[in-house]
Amino acid sequence: MPVYAWDADMDNSVGSEYIIMEEALATMVQEVWEDLHIDDKMQFAQELAELQTKLLQVPLNCYGSLYYATANYQDAVPAETCGEVPPKLKDEIRHRFVIASTYCRLKIH
Repeated sequence: MPVYAWDADMDNSVGSEYIIMEEALATMVQEVWEDLHIDDKMQFAQELAELQTKLLQVPLNCYGSLYYATANYQDAVPAETCGEVPPKLKDEIRHRFVIASTYCRLKIH
């Protein structure tokens, strides 16, 4: 899926981080779930569990939003892996990415 533009720095003309990408053409599961055969539901659940397992295989040192280290977020900390990861990959992650607090910016006029 192509990404046309992105900016991880909220100090831009939009005033927020953004990603502009091609829309994913798909059907939401909730629209077809009731019509699915039990075998299809089981397969979907299995594939979803496998995806979650892969995502959890590289736990990070804290919660928040993941950014490139070059984004210069004030409160960001280096992203460090807590699991069994080869030292070279662990070092690359620590130098390439940071984790910054996730929060909602609310403007009150």
